[in-house]
Amino acid sequence: MQIKISADAAMELKKKIQEKGENHGIRVYIAGFG
Repeated sequence: MQIKISADAAMELKKKIQEKGENHGIRVYIAGFG
């Protein structure tokens, strides 16, 4: 199953993760979309 995500949604998700300070493993997850 592939998840389609818009650039805006990805940036929004990144922003929320950075605010929480939990971007350790999530960065790799987001990099998969790039």
